[in-house]
Amino acid sequence: MIEAMYDLHCHILPAIDDGSKKLADSVEFARLAASEGIHKVVATPHIRAGSYENTRGGIEERLGELRKTLRDQAIDVEIVLGAEVYLSPDVVDGVIAGELPTYGGSGKYFLFELPDFFMQRQVEEYVFKLRTAGITPIIAHPERNPQLMNRREHLDNLVRMGSVLQITAMSVTGRFGKEARKAADELLDRHLVHIVASDAHNTTSRPLKLREAYDHIAAKRGPEAAERLLVTNPRKVLEGEPLDADPGLDYEDEASGSKVTRFLSRLLGF
Repeated sequence: MIEAMYDLHCHILPAIDDGSKKLADSVEFARLAASEGIHKVVATPHIRAGSYENTRGGIEERLGELRKTLRDQAIDVEIVLGAEVYLSPDVVDGVIAGELPTYGGSGKYFLFELPDFFMQRQVEEYVFKLRTAGITPIIAHPERNPQLMNRREHLDNLVRMGSVLQITAMSVTGRFGKEARKAADELLDRHLVHIVASDAHNTTSRPLKLREAYDHIAAKRGPEAAERLLVTNPRKVLEGEPLDADPGLDYEDEASGSKVTRFLSRLLGF
């Protein structure tokens, strides 16, 4: 029996980004989550200058509306505050100041989206500042980012610095195509993945489903791995606790430990 799962990446809020179009669609998202055995869903609308000018206040308002509707319809799925924050010059200050949503508003973890091209040193400096402030960036869908997959040292450095990698369930199962599945398998093989999430955008082509990915990982890598990636670590993110690393993970991942700090200082010359 699968313990209740947690989805940390879902575009469930209505009419706020490229996800759910209307409230009725968001309700169907939640019904599907309940049927999948998902206990909590984090609403992670895009925050991206020039495309999705969402604010924490606006997200919280839509979140309250959806929560009320689900209570009225007796749908037993909890929707949690979050956002998918795109790389920008003010991302670090915004997260540290609490202007950009962290998971559950805890100030411990936030979902960080990198573009297909970025300056490696810039991102590493941002990660350094966040980590020294006690905040852990969770890198969204690295298996679908060409720069990260074509230059493995980027990912290695980000993980060594304490970043968390979150891959997409449909990449794991192959529903995003052969390349995404190959990349997801490579990251899993290299013990770099901490979390699997849906990144759901609709109820058809990109639905809120995790059970197939759970079963796939359990069959191929063991039930302990599936439990860690889809239950234990997502729950710990929402509780603001340190995550369980893959037993094969070679890198230090202490949220504020001196080993991480020394590594960042050597890497960035601080």
